[in-house]
Amino acid sequence: ADDRVAVDERSTAANVVARACIAAPQPRARSGAAPTAIMDDAVRVLALASRRVQPDPGIYSFLAATIPRLGATSPLRHLPLDCIQMIARFAHSSPYLAGFSISALRDAPDMPVLLDLSRDVLVRQLEDYKLSALDATRVDVSRTPDLDLRLARPIRRGMSYIEITVSKAWYGTGVDLTFGPRPIDEYRFSLGLNETEGQNIVTITHDSRVAITLFDESWTWGEGPVIFGMLVDLDRGRLTLYFNNIVGPCVKLPDHSEWRRKGVHLTVSEFPETDDDQIPGPIIVSCATPPVSAEMRSTTRPPIDIEDPSSASFREFFYAYDDEPL
Repeated sequence: ADDRVAVDERSTAANVVARACIAAPQPRARSGAAPTAIMDDAVRVLALASRRVQPDPGIYSFLAATIPRLGATSPLRHLPLDCIQMIARFAHSSPYLAGFSISALRDAPDMPVLLDLSRDVLVRQLEDYKLSALDATRVDVSRTPDLDLRLARPIRRGMSYIEITVSKAWYGTGVDLTFGPRPIDEYRFSLGLNETEGQNIVTITHDSRVAITLFDESWTWGEGPVIFGMLVDLDRGRLTLYFNNIVGPCVKLPDHSEWRRKGVHLTVSEFPETDDDQIPGPIIVSCATPPVSAEMRSTTRPPIDIEDPSSASFREFFYAYDDEPL
């Protein structure tokens, strides 16, 4: 079955199940196998699936139907164990792990990085494995403030919480969330200045740039660290913003973008320059993927359509301001 079932990243659980069944060989006779042994095999498959993360209820139901006691009349109980195990692998997907691609930093060969060594590597691959194939979880950008630091992989499914920490920041430092090829398919979550009020603010930019009320005066220019948190929910098309551990608003992802097909890319940019004494180095950028807690799920606010500034919910969490040109 491994050689005959091709599964791409856009396959849904239902498609995976259907394609695996179609490609599977015909059921083998099991006349010599005791019913209890068959049930034990299926239970072990379910146990294997339950040890992973991000459960898919549809595949759980499918696997349960292969247990004679639960699916006595279901034709699925006649599937060979190899096919059931193949399907069980898709009951969960691996969690998203944030990391900066080292291979993308080849233009800055002297840049210090902290390697992420949590990637699974087969023993037979170790001799030929290059450190440049790993991801960096921390990068020193003191010598390259103009660098656009992009996460190695897009977020493609489910719910993931990403934290980007910058050790010291100034006006303009922020994170781009890109949903497609067009300029309109992007949110920028960044730091700014309300010149009229003299306040350090946090902003989000789509068609226009607006300040986020809950984050006013939550950071200091040239000091840090500052933490950009983003709870990306691709199942429901939502993005909840966090800043320095403050829970912010939840906004809808653009309806017209390609995030459903290509995922969401994150890029960090506009780092402080350390050539003078105003902001001494080093400037360290790090990324992390803390688990999505039950509290985070329960505190998610109703989504706001950021393209409708006339709505009451928009006015509650966002406001226009006079900013100093950056």
